[in-house]
Amino acid sequence: MRVTRIMDDRNPFGNWNIGNVGNRLVTISLLIALFVTSILLLLGKFLLALSFTLGALISFLNFLWLKQGIDTLITTTKKDSKGIKRSIRPVILKYFLRYIFIGLILYVIVYFESLEAVGAFAGLFLFVAAVLIECCYHLIKGIVEDFIYGAS
Repeated sequence: MRVTRIMDDRNPFGNWNIGNVGNRLVTISLLIALFVTSILLLLGKFLLALSFTLGALISFLNFLWLKQGIDTLITTTKKDSKGIKRSIRPVILKYFLRYIFIGLILYVIVYFESLEAVGAFAGLFLFVAAVLIECCYHLIKGIVEDFIYGAS
């Protein structure tokens, strides 16, 4: 006897919880940051833990600002006499200010050698790790569902 899965035509991604990806990425990244920082502190690497935390904070702000920019581009509209026109100047300005902010902080870390650059750069890859974990989650979930319900 073969069990078949019935897909909801109104929401093809309903089984995958695609709508919660942003929240899951934030949760995963915060858990990774807490785990890595606590391990570094237990090992007595206070400066490295501080550098990692600063890099993680920059990564977190970068993700939030990028998400806000994309949400603004998608949802914000400005009524004009010629119809609906998107207001993208503030989004583009914030997009470039984001890179300037990250570059200045990294420049200060590397140039003045006040913190460890390796830790800061490792912290910057926090959301990369969170995205990889999310991809593995969906890959494993897809394989398990195909095994249980049969590949279609």
